Amino acid sequence: PRIRPIDLFWRGGDALLLIPGELRLAGLREIDCRQSRLGPFPGADDGEAPEFQYFSADSTVEVVLSESRSPVRFDAVTHIELNENETIGTVVAVFRPTEGKVFELEATVERSWVVDSVTSQPAGRLKEWRLEQGDKEFDRLVMRLATPLSSSGDSVRIEFVARRLESPLGRVFGMSELTPIRFPDGIAGKQLATIRSGAPNVLTTTGDESLRRISFEDPDANTRALLPDAREGLIFEQDSNADSLRVELSRRRPGHDAEIEVDATVS
Repeated sequence: PRIRPIDLFWRGGDALLLIPGELRLAGLREIDCRQSRLGPFPGADDGEAPEFQYFSADSTVEVVLSESRSPVRFDAVTHIELNENETIGTVVAVFRPTEGKVFELEATVERSWVVDSVTSQPAGRLKEWRLEQGDKEFDRLVMRLATPLSSSGDSVRIEFVARRLESPLGRVFGMSELTPIRFPDGIAGKQLATIRSGAPNVLTTTGDESLRRISFEDPDANTRALLPDAREGLIFEQDSNADSLRVELSRRRPGHDAEIEVDATVS
């Protein structure tokens, strides 16, 4: 809104933008003005109040607002299955807010992966998800929740399924290439990974001497929650010890089983 006095000359002006704590300033465009001050929201512990100096009667400020994002803690497991013609990555993550309310969650997706689905447990907690173009290596995955997460023990479990549509046969991969979904803005808790090969191929690993291996019978409840089903293959903590891990998928060499029966006479 703007008031235009009649038969008056412009001398100067200021504008004050009041942003409460549940919102954040996501974008700002100054038109014939400049930000002169940033103060707190009046009478509140959070929020902000940027002030702008106008240089003409046509000065204005264009803003984009979004819900404020509190830090989110997460536990996650990345299941990788290398098949002859593709690699399937399933990431299961449990998110818990640290404070306030969380309306959206964010992740990054490595460009060589195609996201098939994003689902929540309980069902219906996730309202929608979308991919936005990011930098040259990663896209941005934004998840809008049907109801916000609160910091009073609330959590949501989200499963991501992605595919790498090229044959992994004969290629050597590190964990950075086998991690389709990442949460760079979250506070990481337990991070696990499982890797297995699809029949009838064989998985060869190197650099796995220092891995912190995990068993499906692990007594820790958070670990068991991330690994709900028995699964063949390598299971380990995805920490700095996993950086040296290299895996390669190759075809199983032809072989056969045989029973040999020998009749002998000793005299």
